[in-house]
Amino acid sequence: MLCSGPFVFSFSLQYYNVIMKPLTPLKLFVPLLIVLLSLLGCSGGLDVQMVEGTVTLNGTPLDSVVLTFVPDDGGVMGYAKTNEQGKYKLSTLTGREGAGTTVGTYKVSFEKTIEDVSKRRGDIPNFATIQVVPKKYLDAKTSGFAVEVEKGKNVFNFDLVGQ
Repeated sequence: MLCSGPFVFSFSLQYYNVIMKPLTPLKLFVPLLIVLLSLLGCSGGLDVQMVEGTVTLNGTPLDSVVLTFVPDDGGVMGYAKTNEQGKYKLSTLTGREGAGTTVGTYKVSFEKTIEDVSKRRGDIPNFATIQVVPKKYLDAKTSGFAVEVEKGKNVFNFDLVGQ
């Protein structure tokens, strides 16, 4: 393991001897500047709104469904995965986990696959994936679900229908 024991001590000692000795004001300023700039970059960001809800299939909560909110009008794409009760909290790639997404109109797609290892070729399992949600829900354009994310908390429950 590279990040434990003598390796870390040896690396730290080498870093100190090579980089930090002799200690100059510039060598102290550069790391401090990097930290400050990274904090400034994280303090702004998107004006995200909380989005949560439940996904069901024929009225039954559906776990492990991946939802994708695709923006119609220049918003930020959102994603979520449902828990065992079919509940989700939306996130964005550029935002905080579970924080939501920006105000706007979104089309929504749903995907859940399971692996089928029941089919075998001799001693080798033949891994196949099975779509749990009906095919029309896989594409945001054909799912039939469009939502309007507004300022504040947004709750969108989706009941998928099919086999």
